[in-house]
Amino acid sequence: MNERIRELAEQAGIPAIDGKWDYNDRNLLVKEDGEWRVAQLSEIISTMIQSERGLNKFAQLIVRECIYEVEGLQVLQSTLDRSQHWNRAIAHTALHLKEHFGVEE
Repeated sequence: MNERIRELAEQAGIPAIDGKWDYNDRNLLVKEDGEWRVAQLSEIISTMIQSERGLNKFAQLIVRECIYEVEGLQVLQSTLDRSQHWNRAIAHTALHLKEHFGVEE
């Protein structure tokens, strides 16, 4: 996984799949103090809610990262002073990404 993607996932608070959760043929298991036990329904629901919120935040962070990169191209191009069309196209693309994904600044 890309290191920046990993950082954004951590920033979004997505529960890491780091060996804490597993399953057998009938139950979802959770590791606690080095021992596996059957996960309680409340733990499963809590983790699912946290994951859902985290995934939404994660998606927004990725879109913001894309917008940042596109706007960076705009700054670079404007310093090279090549074309107003280029600058408008990049600005339009960044605005479109913001609107399309509903990212607020």
